[in-house]
Amino acid sequence: MDTLTAALSEQRISGRLETDVPLLILGSVIAAIGISALIVQMLRQRSRDRVLLWFGLFAAPYGLRLISSTATFQLAFGQPQRFWIFAGKFVDFAILVPALLLFEEFYGKGWRSVVRRFIWAYVVFFTVAFTQIIIRQNPELVPTAGIGIVFGLPLILVLGRFTRYQHPRIESPGLLLGGLLIFLITFAQDRLAALNVVHLPTETEPYGLFLLICCLGYVAMRRVLENERQLAALSEEMGAARKIQAAILPRSVPRFETLDIAVRYAPMAAVAGDFYDFLLHRPGCAGIVVADVAGHGVPAALVASMVKVAISSQLADCLDAGRILRNLNSTLCQQAQGQYATAVCVYLDESKQEGTMRPRDIRRHCCGNEAQKLCDC
Repeated sequence: MDTLTAALSEQRISGRLETDVPLLILGSVIAAIGISALIVQMLRQRSRDRVLLWFGLFAAPYGLRLISSTATFQLAFGQPQRFWIFAGKFVDFAILVPALLLFEEFYGKGWRSVVRRFIWAYVVFFTVAFTQIIIRQNPELVPTAGIGIVFGLPLILVLGRFTRYQHPRIESPGLLLGGLLIFLITFAQDRLAALNVVHLPTETEPYGLFLLICCLGYVAMRRVLENERQLAALSEEMGAARKIQAAILPRSVPRFETLDIAVRYAPMAAVAGDFYDFLLHRPGCAGIVVADVAGHGVPAALVASMVKVAISSQLADCLDAGRILRNLNSTLCQQAQGQYATAVCVYLDESKQEGTMRPRDIRRHCCGNEAQKLCDC
């Protein structure tokens, strides 16, 4: 009798193992994909694109949930069946939050932020529903966590279609739509088979979701690679802009017998609107112009380049600091409307041991009146 019982138990375990092996493999692959996505996201800390983050937080727990739902896994760890039911129910609810955030990354916030409102509504529902499950100790109180999502997201897409909502460009939209359609078919099939409405194979949903995850992973990686390509191109362009800006700055400073001039240029960004230049009239005489264009980055650097060109044309007037700034102001008013800059011009004459300074808000009223005498030694 004991031999017969042992044989039946061994046969039952063998049958369970044969049934669970595909799900164990599938869960392991999905979990590995999700964990890989999270690792790649961690390596891309500077990126603000969170597609891989939400994808990994959705795929990795789902894969582990699929593994833990098999009878073989539960038998191996010897945990009470009730524990695995509650744990699986929690994961079923929780993974839909990053899934919805992933949908928002691809589709945007929707018409009048309907996607974001839908996400918050689901978070409230998830909190209330799982709290009730714990209090009543009934994991079947809410049979399916994702039933509202399956019907809600298509309604959002239809609403966006009717309201002509312009969603962000999506890589391979046909592939995503095909994966989503297969998942919906397998989801519906499992629910109808559980209700004995149709006589079809059950447990097809994991395979449909696996195909959807593969489609999402492919599209997410294409988006990441495209963003990285654009970032590399932008970095290259910024490097070229930095070299150009460095080229417009003076390569040396005027030399005086009784005066030392030192320069340190440290912009806040890679390129900026800070600028200085020297106008050399004759030995012992020089004009110094320091300007600051409002803003940062490339726009300010472009205006600073215009300031350089305008100043270079003022060599004949370098003896008159006020005239230099008036001419500079006139040039920028014509060529850079809407921009704002401040500048100060200093004229040094070593032979007379004196200097004059003229500050000015370019394209605003002059801050000073007549040229001010700095020193008269």
